[in-house]
Amino acid sequence: MNREIGFKVGFIVIYVAYLLIRLFFGKVIQKTNGRILYLDKDAVENEGRLRLFLRIMQFITRNIAIVMYVLGIGDIFKMNIPNVIRIFGIVLGILSLGLLIHVQMCLGRFWSTSLKIVENHELIQDGIYKYIRHPMYLVLINMMIAYTLITSYW
Repeated sequence: MNREIGFKVGFIVIYVAYLLIRLFFGKVIQKTNGRILYLDKDAVENEGRLRLFLRIMQFITRNIAIVMYVLGIGDIFKMNIPNVIRIFGIVLGILSLGLLIHVQMCLGRFWSTSLKIVENHELIQDGIYKYIRHPMYLVLINMMIAYTLITSYW
């Protein structure tokens, strides 16, 4: 049982760190008169209503699943994953946090939660962007895998 508490603490630390990193870089953008959350008319035109609806639903279901895991009320979703693999999930999550910071720093003022073109927009070709065109997707996919392994919830 103590191991499960350790995994819960590890998960919470990684998830909160992820949120704080995103919040920090969001505040940096807001200080430069930018906006990170675009759910206005342009966002609907650029991305479509269905995609925006699916993003909202994903946000809601993800947070419900997190609460269920932390409170221990979702055991029907539990998989039997060996602890060694769950520890690998923690390592993957920590490495993904480092990559997230790097990606956010490379993007700078061009980061947004929605598709948008800003004034004087430029193609980012520094850092990891030399090798991967969309490293933020790599971070998000790695984080989803890490969360799944740590929690052992499908």
